[in-house]
Amino acid sequence: MSSFESTFPTRIVYGYGSIDRVGLEARRIGLKGRCMLITGRRFAKSTGYLDRIKGIMESEGFDVYVYDRVKPNPTIDDVEDGVNQARMAAIDFFLAFGGGSAIDTAKMVSVASSLGGSIKDYLYPRIVDEPIKPVIAIPTTCGTGSEVTRYAIVTIGFRKLIVAGWSLVPRIAILDPETLRFLPPDQVAYTGLDALTHGLEAYFNRNASMLSDIYAIEAIRVVLGNLEDAYKGCMEARGILLYGSMNGGFAINMTGTTMIHGGGYYLTARYDLPHGLANALIMPPILKLNMESQPNRTLNLARILGLPSSSFEEASESILKAMVSIEDRIGIPSGLEALGIPVDDIARLAEEALTYKRNLENNPRDLSLREMMDIFDSVYRGRGV
Repeated sequence: MSSFESTFPTRIVYGYGSIDRVGLEARRIGLKGRCMLITGRRFAKSTGYLDRIKGIMESEGFDVYVYDRVKPNPTIDDVEDGVNQARMAAIDFFLAFGGGSAIDTAKMVSVASSLGGSIKDYLYPRIVDEPIKPVIAIPTTCGTGSEVTRYAIVTIGFRKLIVAGWSLVPRIAILDPETLRFLPPDQVAYTGLDALTHGLEAYFNRNASMLSDIYAIEAIRVVLGNLEDAYKGCMEARGILLYGSMNGGFAINMTGTTMIHGGGYYLTARYDLPHGLANALIMPPILKLNMESQPNRTLNLARILGLPSSSFEEASESILKAMVSIEDRIGIPSGLEALGIPVDDIARLAEEALTYKRNLENNPRDLSLREMMDIFDSVYRGRGV
């Protein structure tokens, strides 16, 4: 068990209709001036949320500049476009409405527009500690946890790179389950599994601590217990997943992610697979190896989840069975072949995964190139366990 440090700067406002409090909450922490509302191209407008949020902010005296150009998996050029707009519009703070891409874009636009230069100047291993203009986040998916995390992801070519630092953590997160009413079932599945992997990666992690375990276990418990019902359209379950996603975000703030994310990044950047789907595909075999390196923690997790755990072998098997079962029940494709990924690309997938040194360093055990190739080979036509 490692030492730990953490910071919790985000004011959390959770509940149905909480989106109506966004202007009041912004005033409450002393925000003033011009706000850039950062969102995607369709969802906010088609559902009426764009006009609703703009009206709420304007009723509190804020001038609102709408930036609705966010695309999934934002690139450097996408972020720089937002930075240029923020500079020209003399923005004082940012309000992100959307999934992880919108929230991450808002964070990065704030970094570069506040501190100068290009977002390329702030890529990890650079840590952003300097104060930046505040960000308010309203998530519309139930998985990334970006509304409370110190990370933002940007795509460069076929690579996923991060901007990181406690300055990136949003000042306010408005968690309104009503926004999830419009989320298609497949997006509930993918984002929910992203939250599940956050919990698992924070728990089986070299940086895990007594504090991170609280949030990691809660994320795992909540997602396993509610994802299937949420996938089927239950709004109560979707609201609980939003809470679970937040817990997963708190957990990885302290630990970082491991090789489940490291292995999934290239699948997203190269083949345009949704981030949560990419994680879900390779999670079982990596989880199996990581549990072997931490048998006592495996036993503990199985017992907490109420799974069979008379021995390490039984605990490991029951956890894997739970993970594979939930993927089966919510329509996750069984294997990379079903998604059209060439078998000849397995070696490249393994090589690319091992370039994510940050994730490899967090992983509770080292993984060789041969092991990564075996992992991708095992999930080519099935779940890999």
